[in-house]
Amino acid sequence: MPSTCYIGGPMTGHPHFNFPAFDRAADLLRSWGWIVYSPAEYDREGGVDPTRYPTGDLAQLRADGFDLKAAFRWDLDRLFEVDAIVLLPGYSASKGVGAELAVAQIIGLQVGYIDGDSLAWA
Repeated sequence: MPSTCYIGGPMTGHPHFNFPAFDRAADLLRSWGWIVYSPAEYDREGGVDPTRYPTGDLAQLRADGFDLKAAFRWDLDRLFEVDAIVLLPGYSASKGVGAELAVAQIIGLQVGYIDGDSLAWA
């Protein structure tokens, strides 16, 4: 079983940029012994307060100074440090996750899917 993972999931247009779902997945994966990289945690460390964005409006986040290029670069760089990408529900509607998943598949990462309290492998 892989030991390190990156969490991929939809953010834009979701309440609070979907940070609660990322946090639940990170907690669950860590309880199983995983080392986890979460874009929500990275953004929070960079000063993003998800409670300020109840609708997940990317334009508002950018107006507040968020650097989407830097954040996406961090996301893609993490894929080269992990064994697996673990996807949250709704991932297929996200352009960003589509790009992350394509990179993950090209470089041979395992692909997992979180749903509730379970993890399934592709």
